[in-house]
Amino acid sequence: MKYLNFCRLYLQNIISFSQNYPPLFIEALMLFLAIIFLIIWFFTLKWAFLSLSLSYVIGASVSALIREFLFPSYQRKMVRSISIISLIISCYGFIDIFRYY
Repeated sequence: MKYLNFCRLYLQNIISFSQNYPPLFIEALMLFLAIIFLIIWFFTLKWAFLSLSLSYVIGASVSALIREFLFPSYQRKMVRSISIISLIISCYGFIDIFRYY
């Protein structure tokens, strides 16, 4: 019974977060999928999963940069710096993929 209450509370929190902060929810979902695809790539070593992971990271980083540009928050320096670092690493990853394939 406690497990069902925990699951229901968790699901309600996700729904509430997605309704109150849609851009942050989409960015978090994209980063979650990027991590999943990166784990799959680690075990299968198929470049398609790595490219999907890198593209999700690029999309989430660009979304965060645009969101911070339009609506600055009190953490804008940290968000911008992490987004730019993620963009640089992802672009380097794509260059590395294109070099080998």
